[in-house]
Amino acid sequence: MVVLLALTTALQGMIVGGMSTMILSSDSTWSHHKLRVDTLKAYMRNRKIPQETSRRVMNYLNYTWATSNGLDETDVIASLPETLQEEVRLGAYRQMIQSVPLFDGISEQTTADVVRQLEALEFLPGDYIVREGDEGRDMMLISNGVVQVLNTRSTRATVYLSEGNYFGELGALIGGHRSNDVIAFTHCLIYSLNHLTLHQASNLLREEKPRHPSEVGIRVSVTDEFMQNLDVGRSSTRILVPSSPW
Repeated sequence: MVVLLALTTALQGMIVGGMSTMILSSDSTWSHHKLRVDTLKAYMRNRKIPQETSRRVMNYLNYTWATSNGLDETDVIASLPETLQEEVRLGAYRQMIQSVPLFDGISEQTTADVVRQLEALEFLPGDYIVREGDEGRDMMLISNGVVQVLNTRSTRATVYLSEGNYFGELGALIGGHRSNDVIAFTHCLIYSLNHLTLHQASNLLREEKPRHPSEVGIRVSVTDEFMQNLDVGRSSTRILVPSSPW
């Protein structure tokens, strides 16, 4: 009985201690976020930043707190050793890369090489991600959020793309200029890949794809495979979205 009472007391102590640690950690995170908000408010007030810009800044800070408790993913990962940084990034982005038909069949090593070249971009509702006429040198992969694709020269319905979709791959592969405006419909986290990375991936895909004697003479070029896959990627990108939030 004495032993059971001692164990119960110890267990209760562990639970209370764990809860206290979580509460303190939560308080610390909130305090850090609040300090950041208060500092920015003071700065914008002192520098007489326009009200609309101040509103957008606060909107962004509220969004980061609601979605990630104000934590910066880059800072979190940067605190790890380089080898672990690579493992964590690969684990976080592998599915996003390999789910794109353009990268169908690439090896784990090539996936890791592509992940290293990802550049994270954040956009607020109403921000232009690309503008019609801009030089198309990057492919964009949507990690979070919804974007609106506008074509001022067409009467077709507006297209919306969401998480898991991508755009800009054609310009990145063969050059040219953007044919549409793309605007953030919601808060968006988008990863860009430059044209050099895409071309390197296409060359590696040619080397990595298994070959069979029956394939000789009938295999299309990797570029043709990419072009065929563009239609696959776009066929599932249209989604219906209600009224705009901005």
